[in-house]
Amino acid sequence: MKKTKKQSIISILIIGFLINLTYNCGTKGASGSNASSGGGGGGGGNSTYSIGGTVTGLTAGDSLILQNNSGDDLSISANGAFTFRTKLTNNSKYNVQVLSATVAGGGICTAGYNFGAVNSSNVSNITVLCGLTTFTLKVNVTDAGVLGANLEFQNNNSDNLLVPTKGIATSFTRPMVSGSPYMVSILTKPTGEICTPNSTADVSGIMTANTTVNYTCTTAPNACLGPGTSSITVNFTRSHSYDVNSATGGGHKIYYDTINPPSTSYYIFVPNTASTYSGQIHGLSSGCTYYVKVGSYSALNPTGNVLSAVANITIP
Repeated sequence: MKKTKKQSIISILIIGFLINLTYNCGTKGASGSNASSGGGGGGGGNSTYSIGGTVTGLTAGDSLILQNNSGDDLSISANGAFTFRTKLTNNSKYNVQVLSATVAGGGICTAGYNFGAVNSSNVSNITVLCGLTTFTLKVNVTDAGVLGANLEFQNNNSDNLLVPTKGIATSFTRPMVSGSPYMVSILTKPTGEICTPNSTADVSGIMTANTTVNYTCTTAPNACLGPGTSSITVNFTRSHSYDVNSATGGGHKIYYDTINPPSTSYYIFVPNTASTYSGQIHGLSSGCTYYVKVGSYSALNPTGNVLSAVANITIP
């Protein structure tokens, strides 16, 4: 049937509309795809990573609760992989611990490889072992100085252990399931002491028997009492300047130290051979404060009697 002029115009308009619609949809679709790709790349800087691992050793009816960073509680009642609900950003620290465990026969659960920092990937190597066979982890300290009350260790970033006595192995509170990894580290140590493991290979390993990790603590070098180049002038009722440890016969010791009152380790000796003394204590260091006292000395009283109050002097 022959179209009228009006019908032809309408047909042309419809065809034009469809062509325009097809073009616009194709353009917008391509543009939307590019935008999505760009958004994903931008989101990479805000990526988050899962924290998880594997539980083994549970039997029917057993259960436990894990925590990460003292929260995000996760209940588990079967062996296998686990993942905490909360993900962490890169470089965030994680610390997974067993909050509670109900294991048949009075068994326990131990977490290992359980702390660290996220390093641009999901964490999935945490191990939680449950069982009845357990071993004890101890720390033994040989100390040339004074332990004080501040030598404290950790195992697997928890289970703090205060070691108050040297030469006696002290146990961590929590026993460890056989096959569990351990890692001992120093949480705090006495001021002025250096504490190191006798063998770096001993501070971490797998519990296959009762284990003792041995440490040695020594007094840290005191730069203020080293071979410095400064001196202080001392006036006393004797004469001459004498080097440290040159004491002979009777006389007086002038003690100096960075602690108050000064110990008897550092001194100069003033013999009873002159009426006045004006000399120097050598080998001191700039920027250090020294405490000085005077004591009498004799063969019958080698430790000396304090004759003067303690004075403090700061070397400029």
